[in-house]
Amino acid sequence: MFKAIFSTALRHLAKNKVPAFLNVTGLTIGLATCLVIAIWAERELTFDNFHPNANAKFRIWNRFKSEAETFSQAPSGVALGAHLPKEIADIASACRVFRANFKIRYNTEVHFEQQGIFADSTFFSFFNFPIIGGSTHQLLRTPDQVVFTRSKAIAYFGSVENALDKTVLMDDEPYTVAAVAEDPPVNSHIQFDFVVPYVTMHAYALKNWKNDIDNQWVGGWPHTYIEIHDPSKWKTVESKVNEVVAEHSKKDWADNKMSYQYFLQPIQDIHLRSHHRYDSANNGDMMTVRVFIAVAILVLLLACFNYINLTTATSVNRAKEISLRKVAGASKANLMRQFFLETFVTTLLAVVLGVALAQVVLPYFSWWMGQPYHLPFDATNLLALGAFVLIVTLLSGIYPAIVLSSFQPMAALRGKFFSSQGGQTFRKALVIVQFVISTVLLISILTVNRQMQFIASTPLGYEGHGVITVDFNGDDAVKKKYQTLRDALLSVPYIEQTSLHNATVVGGLGNGWINTRDNNDKEVTTSIYQMSVDPDYFDTYKMNFIAGRAFQRATADSSKAVIVNEAAVRNLGWGTPENALGKPFGGGDNIRYVIGVVRDFHFEDLHMSVQPLLMGYAKSGSSMSLRVKTANIQDAIKHLQTVWTMLVADVPLHYAFVDDSLEQQYATERKMQTVFYVFASLSFFIACLGLFGLSTFMIRQRLQEISIRKVLGAPVAGIVVLLTKDFSKLVLVSVLIAGPVGWMLMREWLETFTYHTDVGWIVLGIALVVPLLISVLTISAQAIKAALVNPAKILRAE
Repeated sequence: MFKAIFSTALRHLAKNKVPAFLNVTGLTIGLATCLVIAIWAERELTFDNFHPNANAKFRIWNRFKSEAETFSQAPSGVALGAHLPKEIADIASACRVFRANFKIRYNTEVHFEQQGIFADSTFFSFFNFPIIGGSTHQLLRTPDQVVFTRSKAIAYFGSVENALDKTVLMDDEPYTVAAVAEDPPVNSHIQFDFVVPYVTMHAYALKNWKNDIDNQWVGGWPHTYIEIHDPSKWKTVESKVNEVVAEHSKKDWADNKMSYQYFLQPIQDIHLRSHHRYDSANNGDMMTVRVFIAVAILVLLLACFNYINLTTATSVNRAKEISLRKVAGASKANLMRQFFLETFVTTLLAVVLGVALAQVVLPYFSWWMGQPYHLPFDATNLLALGAFVLIVTLLSGIYPAIVLSSFQPMAALRGKFFSSQGGQTFRKALVIVQFVISTVLLISILTVNRQMQFIASTPLGYEGHGVITVDFNGDDAVKKKYQTLRDALLSVPYIEQTSLHNATVVGGLGNGWINTRDNNDKEVTTSIYQMSVDPDYFDTYKMNFIAGRAFQRATADSSKAVIVNEAAVRNLGWGTPENALGKPFGGGDNIRYVIGVVRDFHFEDLHMSVQPLLMGYAKSGSSMSLRVKTANIQDAIKHLQTVWTMLVADVPLHYAFVDDSLEQQYATERKMQTVFYVFASLSFFIACLGLFGLSTFMIRQRLQEISIRKVLGAPVAGIVVLLTKDFSKLVLVSVLIAGPVGWMLMREWLETFTYHTDVGWIVLGIALVVPLLISVLTISAQAIKAALVNPAKILRAE
């Protein structure tokens, strides 16, 4: 019996090629979209789940509060990782991770590497980063060791085996390659190329700073991780951590009028639920994941609705077939099995094509996202695809099976089959839902694009166009020859300015502890963002002063002057920029005074407001900037390369355009924006297929009415307008529902930016016009075709 049913299903699909093609196309697109989003979401939701006892591991973050500000930060004091396991029995172990940059020299190769870390000796036992070469015995327990990752070992030494026991110079100090670790997985929030023992840093601090940093409880430097014996008691441990740290820090807190509150965060939550200062660079966002999962579900539902509409739209053609089978003894259950099997065959074919389409799309998706994504055909995924087929079969097939198996044989055989009012209402409701979803997605597309344009056009407080930054990692050779470099670079007319500084304007700054006085001469102690710049910095970036002046060379400015921004004036209680002039920072021989207030400029992305900033005089630095004439950019780069090779050939030349760095700052959001555009556009396409299905069904039902109108003299244009008007009403209802929904959703999203545009009436206007236009274009072809049918052919059947 199954063979007969299956054979009938195939014959029906072969006979009805256009509806079958549209059904398969809609489901294929929907399924491929779901697969791609599911693969991406699975990566996002499984970050850091590969570590041993991952549910028992937490990162300690803190909320800092001073007299002038409150903020949260991911790093904590160095002492927490050193002492908490000794003082709190619930903590099994701890590990600290310090980010670091290195200049690495091997033979004649010299590179600046940005992905280095210092870590405790527990690093490779605490986290699951397998050692694939060398021994773990005493690893990271003695100074002057380094662990390379597989990719870096191959890049420097040709193979993992060749890397072992080799000596490299890191910041001009010798280190021995003690082991090679596997590259960190993409779904790890900790990314590194090199691991250096923390004991090396500790020894350096003792020797050069005369400071045992293991007793530094305040501040934020390393990311500190702990493992708890009983993860269910993590809130209790959190309270104990606060008690212990408060006991050790109370003097520092009182002296500096500050406090810290500490929190434990499961490491598996860091990627999607952590947005603190100095957090992991590859963090994502849970809202984005939820949005894309919702889009995947909505696109699949649209495809299922589309199937329902198209199947019921062609049901008139099957009325007599079904009635004859009923007269011949087929039961309703048999007919429902038949129609479910037809849906199953269609869905199975769509899944095969959908998987093939996903496999074609994934390489391009991986290239666009900058991460590898693939769909392995393992038992789990095959089982998931099987479940997928069954779920979609049920979603798509249940309503058509009920409708088609319920035809009345006598009425159908007499040619008097009519769809019930309830059935028509249901199909209209499906179209309304489809266009509500699609219109909301359209509003989202337009709003996201509007916000990205707003970001691109928002004044940043400086002019980055035509500025090249050179990061030399604070290399002594460059610092010693900076004046010679500067003179050589400015010897050509197309390099207009150069500036030395210790941080770049794009990518965030570090903060430090300061004390000053407000307008009432009351001492104010707080943490503030800081950077050091030379006198040319403000001209290089074309920054404006609203009070005071910039630094001057060969004056006391180099040791006695600082400059602040407008946010610092507001935050430190000075009222007006003029009141800020002359305000002190520090005390004794190190006291410095405010000589200028620079207009606020954005050194963080536009998700954050401009924060208070203190700018000191840069006697040396770690990077430099060049303002060049945009018409001579290539000439300027060639001159830079020539001068660099001539004066500091041993230092790698790493340069970037500020414009490119700004673009990179929003690169992830722009990539997700493009992906969202594609999926939302596909939803429109599927919605149009659904509208085509309903228009086909309803126009077929009205063929006799159309023929009578033509016999009575109605023009073709009038009939087309009549039919189009009915469907346009459905789309208009959809738009009226979708407008407020889309507006509320996107207003919430825009509020994640401190600086943002609004949804705007123009967005809502386009969202109204586009669906109506699409509906008219979709329906017109069917309406014109029906209006041109010879009425005699239709009425003869009566």
